[in-house]
Amino acid sequence: MNEALRSVNVDDTHDSGDEDNGFTLTTDFFDPIAALLSSIGGEAENLTEELRKYGIKYEHLSGLVDEDLTILGLKNTKIREEVLAEISCLPNQVEHYEM
Repeated sequence: MNEALRSVNVDDTHDSGDEDNGFTLTTDFFDPIAALLSSIGGEAENLTEELRKYGIKYEHLSGLVDEDLTILGLKNTKIREEVLAEISCLPNQVEHYEM
């Protein structure tokens, strides 16, 4: 399992007779793209699935332009502008070069 998808919780309480080692494995993970888009709201929330469908990862978001967002289904100009403003300042982005 990918380490990014795994979280380990340590339980400091030990019940007598319990064979539990104090660790609980969960598969819940934080999706930064979904969190970002849900904070914008509106039709931006629907963009998460489209990004997954086309294999667009978090580190590539700053390379998206207005036309890309339109193709991905964001019809509202104001929402597109807000998404572009948010993704333009994201950390850990792959640099993109126009040819």
